[in-house]
Amino acid sequence: LIPNTSYDIQVRTNNKNSSSDFVAQTFITLAPPTLKVIGPTSAVPVGTTVALACVVESGYNSTVSWSRADGASLPPGASAQGNLLLFTSVQVQTSGIYVCTFAGSAGPITEAFSLIVSSRLAGLAFHYLKYLSTKFAVTP
Repeated sequence: LIPNTSYDIQVRTNNKNSSSDFVAQTFITLAPPTLKVIGPTSAVPVGTTVALACVVESGYNSTVSWSRADGASLPPGASAQGNLLLFTSVQVQTSGIYVCTFAGSAGPITEAFSLIVSSRLAGLAFHYLKYLSTKFAVTP
């Protein structure tokens, strides 16, 4: 079905003595889809694997595409796999605004997500994990 389109529905009724045909017309209106990009809620450390998910709400077929807002190509280690945009071993240069686009019959709808990669967090995460390993070391 195509949103905002009229359709004719042909109906035939049969009973013992007769049959009759009639045509009813209906107008299909669907709410426009909404997009939601789900990803990290704060900066991520260098070297992390990151996934962004683009969710098409309102019951539409969910074919989407991914791009960068600045028009540059996706960085090395990034791959669009359906509704997911996967990054392996992010770098500071991976930071940027990524756009999910749903190409529906009423025209494209986009949703942007800002990914921030920090080299400072990588060092903090390493030191924190090292600290945890000394506090909660498992011994045989």
